[in-house]
Amino acid sequence: MVAFRVATFNVAFSRTYSGELEAAIDRGTDKQVSAVRRIVERYSPDVLLLNEVDYSPNSLLKDKLMRLLSGSKKPPFRYVFFEPVNTGIPSGFDLDRDGIVGCEASDAWGFGSYPGQYGMMLLSRYPINIERSRTFRRFLWKDLPKAQLPTLGDGCDYYTPEELELFPLSSKSHWDVCVEVDGIPISFLCSHPTPPVFDGAERRNFHRNQDEINFWRYYLDGSSALVDDSGHKGGIENEHFVVLGDLNASPYEGEASKTSIQALLSHSKIQMTELPKRLGWNPISNAAYHTASWGLGVDYVLPCKRLSPVKQEVVWPDRHSETLFNDCLIASDHRMVYADLVVM
Repeated sequence: MVAFRVATFNVAFSRTYSGELEAAIDRGTDKQVSAVRRIVERYSPDVLLLNEVDYSPNSLLKDKLMRLLSGSKKPPFRYVFFEPVNTGIPSGFDLDRDGIVGCEASDAWGFGSYPGQYGMMLLSRYPINIERSRTFRRFLWKDLPKAQLPTLGDGCDYYTPEELELFPLSSKSHWDVCVEVDGIPISFLCSHPTPPVFDGAERRNFHRNQDEINFWRYYLDGSSALVDDSGHKGGIENEHFVVLGDLNASPYEGEASKTSIQALLSHSKIQMTELPKRLGWNPISNAAYHTASWGLGVDYVLPCKRLSPVKQEVVWPDRHSETLFNDCLIASDHRMVYADLVVM
């Protein structure tokens, strides 16, 4: 029997300027970074997705984060998947229609003040098979089957044909990272869709969030319409998978499309007995499933039916666990979500 722990954690490590996060780690005195380190060490996942980690191709950030978060309970993180994202990349268009075309965060292909802001990183204690891993950062929104592109009040497209010829679906990226857990290839399907708010009557962010989530359904169905960044067509190839990330959508409440997230949760290949919840909370209340301080459950660890969850939890302690409680408050506006999985 092969058992392992997988977690997702929006660590809110994004900083105002590129390179600030690495500098904060180097100083060793940043309270938020220290709080995240203690939480990760306490729960010691074997595979960990970090959302909101600023991407930089020329830094040692990935090595520093592997060392920082490895802890002492298990062998260290030795493998990392850290690839470019669309946030902060100038589009050259006035995407928010404010009359200004320039380096505004809202005119980038994904909201961000500089390239790589709010990126992602997957850390693993097991080997990552790079050759079998895939990214879909450049996949165009218009090419998604049944794409829910935003429209104006008169029914015309909000985005121009010129914009749509370049507009990626992913606000960050969509990753299929192949991790070999005791020799078993498992796809970790990672993303961080845009929040479904901060837009106008056209609801462009609502529709993009909806389709960023819909992407995974088509991927699990093996859609030939999907083309990765290497030009390879089709959906998932591994039998085992876990969907991971801050999806910015709840099936119960909030501004996101309930249809898209509910359809993903009910997909025939996903093991959906119950969402992880906060221990000690009334299971009838939606608050038991909240993963963010602003009152929604948006962070997910969704295993396939070939992986059995033996334990899962939203790390949201009460005040009786004072140290952990304070660390969670300092670390992020999101809470870690983890699941202990067994290969069936």
